[in-house]
Amino acid sequence: ETRFGLKVAYAPAPFASLYPNGEGLISYTDFDRAVKEIARFSERDARAYTQLVEEANELLPLLSRGFFAPPMPHATFLNLLSASAKGQKILAELQGNVIDFLNARFESPHVKVHMAKWASEVMSAPDYPGTGLTMYLILGLGHKYEMATVVGGAKSVTNALIDCLKHHGGELRTGVTVEGFLGGGG
Repeated sequence: ETRFGLKVAYAPAPFASLYPNGEGLISYTDFDRAVKEIARFSERDARAYTQLVEEANELLPLLSRGFFAPPMPHATFLNLLSASAKGQKILAELQGNVIDFLNARFESPHVKVHMAKWASEVMSAPDYPGTGLTMYLILGLGHKYEMATVVGGAKSVTNALIDCLKHHGGELRTGVTVEGFLGGGG
């Protein structure tokens, strides 16, 4: 990661929302601290958050397996989910969206906006159908691992990749049309 100049920083509070009235809500990696932060806006939401993180931790091993395996045929996947209560819950959340997910669980607009914004940070429009599972992934991963950010922003990733390419004898060209590609055997 650092060989070509890429630097990553880890923070105990990887995400925050600031509101027009000057208040803010911070998501901490430390679970107890995160719950206390939410409780400032709603005790009910703090309890709902606790339950949601418990559910996320239970579902995370199942959901994360999908990151490392090719997807099964859609009909087979739907049948598999329909075969158990846990699968039916996953299916219902998968078909929903983040906004509906949050509205069903939280009361504070501050908490809901914060969570929806967090979901959008992982490139998931919170009102888009099929995004309902996003919060399980965010919260399941968010309290297990420190979240990283690239020092210098996304441009630093690009620069490190270019340096790696050049180190290995490659050349980056822009503004040209690729007419063909030759693999290892010519």
